[in-house]
Amino acid sequence: FFGGENMERIVSPDNPKIQQWSRLKQKKYRKEMGAFLLESVRGIQEALDQGVLPQAIAVRDGTSMPEGYQQHLKGVPVYILSEKAFQKLSGTENSMGILAVFPCKKHSMRELLEEERILFLDGIQDPGNLGTILRTASAFAVNGVILGSGTVDLYNEKVLRSTLGGLFPLKILEGEYKELRLLQKHGYRVAGGDLKGTPFQKWQPEGKWVLGIGGENRGLSKDFREIMDEGVTIPISGPMESLNAGVAAGILMSKFRRE
Repeated sequence: FFGGENMERIVSPDNPKIQQWSRLKQKKYRKEMGAFLLESVRGIQEALDQGVLPQAIAVRDGTSMPEGYQQHLKGVPVYILSEKAFQKLSGTENSMGILAVFPCKKHSMRELLEEERILFLDGIQDPGNLGTILRTASAFAVNGVILGSGTVDLYNEKVLRSTLGGLFPLKILEGEYKELRLLQKHGYRVAGGDLKGTPFQKWQPEGKWVLGIGGENRGLSKDFREIMDEGVTIPISGPMESLNAGVAAGILMSKFRRE
C-alpha cells in the first residue's frame, strides 16, 4: 500500500508541510486555513466510513495503516513521517502513530432547519464535556448543533479526542440567541434544564425542539432562559446539587431517542 503514487516520505520536522500542519494546533490558523488535525485512529475511521475524506494522512514511520482505511483513501496523499517530524504534529504522549488533516465543517442555518432536534450549547467551556456531548448527540441522532458564545473551539485537540469522530454526522454552526428566536419562528420549542421545570419523567418532546445545555459553572444564561419555552428538571437524590454538563445532556437527549 505504501508504494502508491500518493505516498511521500518526510524526514525533517522543518519540512514546509510539517510547519504548515503544526500551525493547525492554533485556533487562528485553523480558521485561516479551514482545516484541522485529527489524531484518533477510530475517529479517522468513522470519518472515512461516512464518506468524509481527509486532505492528507500522516503516518509515523514503522506504523501500519489500519486495513479499514485503505479502501477509502484512493487519491488521498499519504505521508510517512520520521519520529521527529511526527512528534512535531502529535498532541498525545502515547500516539498510535496516525493523524489526518480534515477540512473544517461549514453548515448554514438552512441546513440546520432540516433537523427536528437541535442542541444549543450555552457556554460549554470544558473540552471533554463538549466532545462527550457531541458524541452523545450523534448517538441519539440529534444532528443539529449551535455552539453559543463562550463555548470552547470545536476543533480543540481534547474536544476531537473526546468525540471519537462523533462530530462528522452533525451539522454544526456558531450562533447566538437570535438563532434561537429564528428557530422559534420556524415552529421549534426551546427547552433547557431547570430546577423548577417539568419533571424529566413527564417531559414528552414531540415535534421540533431545541435543547439548551448550559456551561459548567453558571448553567443556562439569563438570555437563554428568557427565550426558553419549557424548563425540564432532572431529579437528583443525595447531596449533589447539579450534574456534569455532559451527563445532564445525555439524560435529556435520551428523550429524543426514536423507539
